Amino acid sequence: MASNLTTAGATFAMAALAGTYWLGLGTGQNPAGLVGEASTSGTGYARVPVIVTPSGPVGTNDSAATFTGFTVTQGAFTHGGLFTAQTGGECRWVGSLNAAVNIQAGVPITIQPGDLDVEVEVTA
Repeated sequence: MASNLTTAGATFAMAALAGTYWLGLGTGQNPAGLVGEASTSGTGYARVPVIVTPSGPVGTNDSAATFTGFTVTQGAFTHGGLFTAQTGGECRWVGSLNAAVNIQAGVPITIQPGDLDVEVEVTA
């Protein structure tokens, strides 16, 4: 028998997902999480902290999340992932970005407040 989350169930799950995470950038996703995360070795790239605040079955970031200090251009990244640690850790959520972002030396990337949508899907 297939099962689906109700709106109440999705809201409960989102409340459990709410909190502080480390946002990373990658080139894709699989069931385990973010794939192709940007290189950290001598590039100035590092995951940045973000707080996910729930509103029903959707969560969002209350403040800007800014990646800075890039010393090497790494190209386009299409996905974001929320991790439990700045390095390593578990990936708790992954999704595609509305538009690819380019990591370029010396150019910061900012995810504005409300632009990160973390959703627990309700299916009928």
